[in-house]
Amino acid sequence: MIKVSVILPVYGFSRYLKEAIDSILNQTLKDLELIIIEDSKERKFENEKLISGYKDKRIKYIKNKTKQGLVKSLNIGISFSNSKYIARQDADDISLPDRLLKQYNFLKEKKAAVVGGNMIIIGEKGEIRGYRKYPPEYLTIKKNILLRDLVAHPTAMFDKKVVSIFGGYNPKMLHMEDYDLWLRILNKGYKIYNLQDYLIEYRHHKETIKYKKFKETLKNTIKLQLKALREYKNIKIPLIFPLYLLAEIILLILPIKLGYFLFEKFSVK
Repeated sequence: MIKVSVILPVYGFSRYLKEAIDSILNQTLKDLELIIIEDSKERKFENEKLISGYKDKRIKYIKNKTKQGLVKSLNIGISFSNSKYIARQDADDISLPDRLLKQYNFLKEKKAAVVGGNMIIIGEKGEIRGYRKYPPEYLTIKKNILLRDLVAHPTAMFDKKVVSIFGGYNPKMLHMEDYDLWLRILNKGYKIYNLQDYLIEYRHHKETIKYKKFKETLKNTIKLQLKALREYKNIKIPLIFPLYLLAEIILLILPIKLGYFLFEKFSVK
């Protein structure tokens, strides 16, 4: 069995895709498969020439017959995977060379469900713009997960068997598919950690879904948090939750440019 499957969804032309692919193929952990799922309208696969140019047998290239969207594409990738552990990779990010090996060894040792890590924030030309850190310990994550998503989805590696128990990502949780999955996993007693290593270079630019769908993401975040309050009995409510909820509502009311600026200001160090 292959040690790690890496799922890389892509939609439309991505000028950063080659860097993303190379960052996986050049990992110190060599026993992997890279599953690239290209989604498109009217079967126009804009990245086909680039992807087909690779002669590396570790690449699996899947072309969706109809537009599926990100969440369904992720689930398709999971269904095609042939390993115990699955890692995420976005088409505009760069995984650092030891990322997969560190996460693979950690999951084997800890027998955890998910492990993420810290991110270096880069700009369009690769310049460093800041850093984003996440809490390492399971109990800290579980205690505070209702405040915000405490696992960076682009850094995540998870146990395929555990995630499959939950049916994978929920397509109804648009732009919040990862946060929803972490909440469900923690509510059932599985453990999630974050390595304190910087695992990826996360590209920050105005073409990202997070920027384009900022207000929609905020709305879905609030809905998910309120759902968790009602349904997830094993997720405790932090005392400062009302303050975080109020902050989210304020960001929702502000103009998108100002709201996103403030969001990034407080989340990037």
